[in-house]
Amino acid sequence: MVIKLPLIITSVATAFVISGCSLEATDQEQQRVASPYQDIENTLTEKAQQDFFNHAKQCILGDPSLIDEIVLTYNSSLPVKDRPKVGLFLEDSFQEQLNAKGSKPYLYQTKMLTVMYENCLQKASSLKSKDYLQYFVTRAFVIARLSQHYYLEKDYLNGSYWQQRAINLVGLSQGNYILGREFVKNPKTLQMGADMLAFAATLNNQSAISYLNDYVIYQNIFDKLQEENNESANSRN
Repeated sequence: MVIKLPLIITSVATAFVISGCSLEATDQEQQRVASPYQDIENTLTEKAQQDFFNHAKQCILGDPSLIDEIVLTYNSSLPVKDRPKVGLFLEDSFQEQLNAKGSKPYLYQTKMLTVMYENCLQKASSLKSKDYLQYFVTRAFVIARLSQHYYLEKDYLNGSYWQQRAINLVGLSQGNYILGREFVKNPKTLQMGADMLAFAATLNNQSAISYLNDYVIYQNIFDKLQEENNESANSRN
């Protein structure tokens, strides 16, 4: 069985590349960076997203003074288990701020805001500290859960964005295995997850082959028990 991957919209980050050695961007640079995103900014319906967008844009333009707040805000909409386990996130005070934020789940994990966030991290790593590079989203199972969330919301643009990131991160075989493991956990994405696992198995991914074998055994037992329960219920009637 071959999975039919949705059309992947590749991330466009080159508009954020800032040249020169000065710490402050020139007016010309600001215009060059800001212009392509003016229309996108207007599509953000949530004020919190708009504020995040503007803070990240200022960071990219050469003002990283709000970088810690940007890191805090972006990760506040991730489940606790999916947040980074490094740097600022090891500080109790930072954890308290995260919990106090109470952000709507996955509010900041859209493709556009993630591109803004990670370009800000890149800028801060050159202007302040290389430590900010550790806050990129790089854990494959976290990325798989992000993809599944957006597919469940029928947001195929963002779902396919994170799907492709998982594959780019760990490869086609392992990427489909990890995605499939997450997708089969929800009935609404079960078929998609099964297709991903089957595709990984065709690439000789042993973990996928083993998982599918175990899953088939489990399903056979479950189906048999369900059949016995139905027969028992019918006999009582």
